[in-house]
Amino acid sequence: HALVLVAIGRTTSHPNQHGKGANLEDSIYVRVWPYVCSLASHSDSIIRALFRELLLQCCRLFSNRDCREQNEKTRAARYLVDALFEALAGHQASKRAQAAEALAEFVNWTCKQM
Repeated sequence: HALVLVAIGRTTSHPNQHGKGANLEDSIYVRVWPYVCSLASHSDSIIRALFRELLLQCCRLFSNRDCREQNEKTRAARYLVDALFEALAGHQASKRAQAAEALAEFVNWTCKQM
């Protein structure tokens, strides 16, 4: 949870950063989003509630109009959507349902901001 918040903070405060920091954040997002999707559908209600809200808030954040440019926010949003589609293709019903809800939230907020 904290790792995602730190990466988002760095991405939003330095959106056009190019260099080692950008590559590090890319690798963080690539590795973290599948775990966030899994934890958002965890069997423990406290873990599920914490990560479900984080996932939905990230969907709202990365659906922002600023993410339509080619920068770190765009790549983070792409990695998030890739992780959601990967979860949709999985075998766990709860994970698929959570990924579908998050993807619907992402699309809904994207349409609202057009």
